[in-house]
Amino acid sequence: SHQFYPTPENLAKQVVELAAIESDHDCLEPSAGTGGLAKFMPKERTTCVEISSMHEAVLSAQGFQTIRADFIDWAQQPAHKTFERVIMNQAFSEGRWRSHVEAAAGMVRPGGRLVAILPSGAKSCGVLSSWEPSWHGPFENEFAGTSVAVVVLVADRPKV
Repeated sequence: SHQFYPTPENLAKQVVELAAIESDHDCLEPSAGTGGLAKFMPKERTTCVEISSMHEAVLSAQGFQTIRADFIDWAQQPAHKTFERVIMNQAFSEGRWRSHVEAAAGMVRPGGRLVAILPSGAKSCGVLSSWEPSWHGPFENEFAGTSVAVVVLVADRPKV
């Protein structure tokens, strides 16, 4: 299962606002689903990676640059592009969020920012601690059909 829980619009807006996207920033939404976050990002500068062919078709129809791939596999390929902003809401189960965040961190340019919706327990896991992360939330009952509380990680990659 691809664990698809679309990002609620009110949370998506807050998350993208925390990213502080500037007009010249290249942006990435890994595991983009149907673009719940991407729709608040600059379409002409946003790349969406999505494993589901159906969701990738939806993203393409909306005008996003899309890559149909498993994000973890794609991120591990040599000579990939990097981004000023990586904004994400990925699978949580079985600790999958951690491997997604670690892969996404490798996609952030020095001086760039990663913003991720994570399960509330992630806050105590030392995620990207060398990046001086800040945390927002918890946000309770945001996702339909779940009782999961989430937090938002904002982490700036050191410039050096």
